[in-house]
Amino acid sequence: MARSMKKMLGMGSVVGGAVAVGAVVAATQMRAPSAPDVVPQAVDAAASTPVAVVSDTPCELKAVPALPAGISNQLRQDLSHAGPSSADSTGTPLNRAQAIATAQSNSSASDVTGLPAAAAELPFKMAASLAGDAASAPSLPDGTSTIAASRCVWMVTIHGAFVPDSGPSNEARLAHSFNTYTVIYDELSGTEVWLNAGPSAPDLISGANVS
Repeated sequence: MARSMKKMLGMGSVVGGAVAVGAVVAATQMRAPSAPDVVPQAVDAAASTPVAVVSDTPCELKAVPALPAGISNQLRQDLSHAGPSSADSTGTPLNRAQAIATAQSNSSASDVTGLPAAAAELPFKMAASLAGDAASAPSLPDGTSTIAASRCVWMVTIHGAFVPDSGPSNEARLAHSFNTYTVIYDELSGTEVWLNAGPSAPDLISGANVS
């Protein structure tokens, strides 16, 4: 069960589509992202499974996408207020502990603070490739990603109860509850970009669905 970015844009609205990551406006030099290393670690005291870590990878906090020349001024203005599309997002970037706490708050568990968690700071392009269904990430009508390939995001896995926030009834929602979910947050704006729950979700704790 995947959930795309909560905030959709105004006029000329951005629609979910295949992420086609193009050129980016680079603020600093970065190492070209390679396939992430999954390193088995010791068993976490709070987890019932071995912990696997996707290593942090250099990224650019304020990288912005190279927008197509032909888009309207209105759409450019909308994008300037769209969090992960803007280099000028306000506020303090999320640190690892904040990203984990924010992800834990999605759980329906009665006490979320102790839920097993793992987080990795990654360029958006790498996080999207791990996510598997990157088509749910926000893009322009021509398929251009509204998030720069090298922009920093947090990818966080939580082992804890998760109930989808939509469904025809409470019974239907509860019938599709999950024990694992992974979230991607834009680091600079704190915007939730993507969420997937259940057995198909990439799991940074167990290493499942991470290649």
